[in-house]
Amino acid sequence: MQLALWSHEPEQQDGDARQTNAVGLYDLAPRFVFASGERGGEERRDNAHVESVTRSFAYNGEPYVITLDPARVTRRVRTDAEYKTVRIEALPGEREQVVEEVIRRLATERTRLMLVDGDNRRNAKVQMRFSFYEIQKELARVRRTLSITEIKEALLILSKTFLTIEQPADHPGGSATLLQSTAFPVVAMRGGKGVSVRLDDDGEVGGNTETYLEFNPLVAKAIMSLKFQSISYEMLMKIRNPVSWWLYKSLSLHYHNSGDVEPMAIRAGDIITNSGMNRSKRHRDTLRAIKVAVEVLVTQGVLAGYEKESERGAGPEIVDVTYALRPSEQFLEQIRRGKALAEQNARTLRQLAQPEDLDDQGRPRGPIPIDRVSESALRRDRRSLLKRVDMEVPVIDAAAQG
Repeated sequence: MQLALWSHEPEQQDGDARQTNAVGLYDLAPRFVFASGERGGEERRDNAHVESVTRSFAYNGEPYVITLDPARVTRRVRTDAEYKTVRIEALPGEREQVVEEVIRRLATERTRLMLVDGDNRRNAKVQMRFSFYEIQKELARVRRTLSITEIKEALLILSKTFLTIEQPADHPGGSATLLQSTAFPVVAMRGGKGVSVRLDDDGEVGGNTETYLEFNPLVAKAIMSLKFQSISYEMLMKIRNPVSWWLYKSLSLHYHNSGDVEPMAIRAGDIITNSGMNRSKRHRDTLRAIKVAVEVLVTQGVLAGYEKESERGAGPEIVDVTYALRPSEQFLEQIRRGKALAEQNARTLRQLAQPEDLDDQGRPRGPIPIDRVSESALRRDRRSLLKRVDMEVPVIDAAAQG
C-alpha cells in the first residue's frame, strides 16, 4: 500500500503537473558541498585527502549535526595523447544533487519500487530498478546534460559518501543518531545470467544496463510511514541556484505543514547556517548572494514578492536580514494539491489497514498488503481527487499576493 501511495499517476505527470515527493529532514539537511565551498572545491585527485565536513543546522526548531565523509572513486582522464586512471576523493555537489532528484522522481512512477527483507518488518528496505539512459533522458528533458560516465560517477559518489545525522550531545532530550548511511547504500547492476554485481568504479557501463539501488533508511522509513509530501518537480528543476533550491523545499514543507498562506519569515543567518551555502570572505557578499537566491524564486514564479528588514550592528554594517517571502498563487496551488494527496493517503491507511498493522499511535508497523482491486480503486480515487482540486478556485489571502 505504501508504495502505491508514494507513486504519482502517469496522467498527472504532464507539463507543470509533474510531481515528486519530499522527505523533510533528509531533504533539508545540508548534504551537498558546492564549488568554492569550505575547501575551495568538492574533490581532490591523485590521492590528495579531502577532509570530512561537519555542519550544524536546525530543522523544525530542533538542532542537528551532519557529518559528510568523502567518497573515493576512480576516473579516466585524458593526458596528452592517452587516458589514465586517477583516484579522487569527492563530496556530493550540485551534479549529485540533480541526479538524486531525478532518481527520486523516477521512483514515483508506478511499479518502480520493490521491498526486500521481509513483508512484515518495519525496517523493510526499498529498492528501485532503472537504466542510465532513463536518467540521461530525464536530465535532458529538464535541460541538464550529463554523459553516462558522469551519471555513473555521480551515483558512485552518492553511494560512497557516508552521512551521519544526529542531535548534539547537549540537546535537552539527549543525543540521538538518526542516520548513519549513504544516499544509496547499495548500487548494483545485473550481470550475466541475472547475477547482481556491485557497481564499483572500474570499467565502463552501457546506458541500457539494468541497474538497481537501495534508498537510505530515512527515505525508506518516510515511505513506509507515509511521512512525505508531494511537491512540484517541474518548479524545482527550473531552479539552478543551490540556495534557491533549498529555499524552495523549505517553502514547500513550511506551507504543507501550516494552515495559512501568510508570508514565511526567515533570517539570512538561518539560511546561511541551514542550507550549507558558500560563505564569502565579506559578509555583505554572502548577504547579497541570499538576495539573489530569493529573487530567483520570484523570477521562477514561486514567490509573488518579498519584503526585507535589515539588522545593523554597532556600526553601519548590516549583520542580518529578515525576509518575508510571499508565495505565488501558482505555488500555493501546488501546495493545495500536495495537501489533498496527503489527506487522501491518511484516509486510505485508515480504510485498508488492519488493527495489527498499526501501532498505538496509528502508524504502520511495516508494509501493508494491498490487492489489485483495492490498488485500482486507490488510483481511481486519486485521479478524481486531483480533478476536483484543480477545478476548485483557491482562496488566496490578499497579504500573500501583495
